[in-house]
Amino acid sequence: MKIFYSEHARLKIEHRKINPSKIEEVLLKPEYIFYDLHTQSMVAIKEIELYGNKIHLVVVFTIEEKGVKIVTVYPCRKIDGEIASKEGKRWLRLK
Repeated sequence: MKIFYSEHARLKIEHRKINPSKIEEVLLKPEYIFYDLHTQSMVAIKEIELYGNKIHLVVVFTIEEKGVKIVTVYPCRKIDGEIASKEGKRWLRLK
């Protein structure tokens, strides 16, 4: 799987000091997968070790002809709240 990054994603990854291997981990073994109706993107979520703590990493991506394009990445401490606020309104659960 070829992974490439939008400029926005590159900036966020650098700013948040996220190792690209963590992003691959989320994509390969997500706990949750959603489809974002507003952006027509996929959202993969997994709890990982980040900043010395267990935290959920949200990876927003699209599948394109040349591979998987990472749109943005962000850590989320309260994933239940994030999902509750978006599922059924903006996000459709696929897994």
